[in-house]
Amino acid sequence: MHTIAYITPDTGRVVEADDSASLSDADESVLAALANAGDRAAASEYFARNLPKLRIIARAIGSDIMDYEDLLSDAAATVLDKWTVGTGPTTYVTAYLAQAMRNRVRDELRSPRSRVGALVDEPVIDQSPSHRRADWHREYDLLRRALRSMPADQRTVLLATAVDGRKTGEVATEFGRDPGSVYSLLRRAKLRLRRAILAVAIDDNARGAECRALVKRLPDAVPARPDQLDNPVVVAHVRACDGCATAWSAYDSLAQAAAA
Repeated sequence: MHTIAYITPDTGRVVEADDSASLSDADESVLAALANAGDRAAASEYFARNLPKLRIIARAIGSDIMDYEDLLSDAAATVLDKWTVGTGPTTYVTAYLAQAMRNRVRDELRSPRSRVGALVDEPVIDQSPSHRRADWHREYDLLRRALRSMPADQRTVLLATAVDGRKTGEVATEFGRDPGSVYSLLRRAKLRLRRAILAVAIDDNARGAECRALVKRLPDAVPARPDQLDNPVVVAHVRACDGCATAWSAYDSLAQAAAA
C-alpha cells in the first residue's frame, strides 16, 4: 500500500492515507452530510481519503499560475468553514472543491498584480457540478490507468514527488540510490507518463486497428500537438481520424499537468 502523510483538520494529528482509497460517490455523500452536521471526524476522513486525487486536480487547475498546495488549502478551508456552520456541500464535494479552485485561479488572473493580466471575453463553459464531476472522473480514471501501465520504479518515484510533494533527495535516501540516478529516473517517468496517457486515450477512442497501431509509432517524448511529430504518417492519421484527434486533445489537457 502506498501511503502519504496528512494532518487532520480537527486534531492536527498526522495520519497515513492510502492513495488508492478515494471515496465512492455514496461514501462521499455520507461523510459530507455528517461533516455538515458538525462531525469533524467525518470531515477529516473525507480529506484523508481524497487528498491524492485532490492534489492532482489542484495541480491541473493551478498550472503555473498558483501554487497547488495553497490553492487546495484555501478551497479546503472554505469547505471546512461552511461545514462548521452547516452550510457546506453534502454531495459532489470533490466537484465543489474543484470549482472553488477554478474560481480562485480566475480571480488571480483578473487581479492587477497577475503577470497574466485580466481575462477578456471569457468563454461561457458549463460549470455545473454534474458536468465538472464527469470531467474529473474521466481525467482521473485516464491518469490512473496510465500510471498502472508504467514500470513500478517509475510509478513510485513519480507519485512520491508529484503527489506526495517530496524532494528528490528524500526519495533517493529511501531508495538507497544517489540523487542523480533518481532525478534521471524521474525524468524518464515523466516522459513515460505522457506517452502512457496518450496511449490509453487512443485506445479509449480508437476507431479501429489502425488507431491502436499508431501507439507503437509514438516517440518516447510525445509533443503537445501531433503536427510537432517528425512522422508524417502519424500526423496524417490524427488529422483524418476524429477518434485520435479527440484522444490527443484529452492527452494535451491532462499530460502537461500530470507530468509537470
